[in-house]
Amino acid sequence: MKITEVRRQSFIDFEGMPQEELLFFFEDAAFETLMPGKRGPFFLCISGTQSAEDTSESRDISLHGPAHKKRRALLSARLFQGTLKFFFPDPENYYYLPAEDRAIHRSVAEFVAKAHRKKATKQTAYERCEGLFLPIPPEENAFHKEVFRESLRSFPAYIRYLDFEGAEAAFAERYVRSVLKLFAFTP
Repeated sequence: MKITEVRRQSFIDFEGMPQEELLFFFEDAAFETLMPGKRGPFFLCISGTQSAEDTSESRDISLHGPAHKKRRALLSARLFQGTLKFFFPDPENYYYLPAEDRAIHRSVAEFVAKAHRKKATKQTAYERCEGLFLPIPPEENAFHKEVFRESLRSFPAYIRYLDFEGAEAAFAERYVRSVLKLFAFTP
């Protein structure tokens, strides 16, 4: 697979709200194993083909530019702007502050009155973070130190968009390959 372009784009959704997405244009993938469509915040579109054997009546609807000999695809990942939660991996070391709706480490919590803190659980051992986030497929969770969610088990998980923006090209390729597994065709 070869990524030919990565582009951040703004658009207005069906409810009239401004949104942003990250577009990945690529070619030379195993397209016959993929089922185009929508999976959560991801959308996959695959262009038609045109081989040397095709007649002049056959047309290729390409994703950009004139007809191409190679199949091309577009993967869209809808970005999330807002507040998500980072869940601490060791909730037993945290206290939840209900008035502030966040967890703090036990070494700091000893300075907070007992009436204002509770032992954190997996669901309450989090810190809220605001920003622009890129959705990631489940397979990508293991590659990132900080994964953000709306709730503890919600899909999708997210990473900060800035973490992607400053990443190497190899990360973009691994990311696209991971997302494409969500679109794998299984008879």
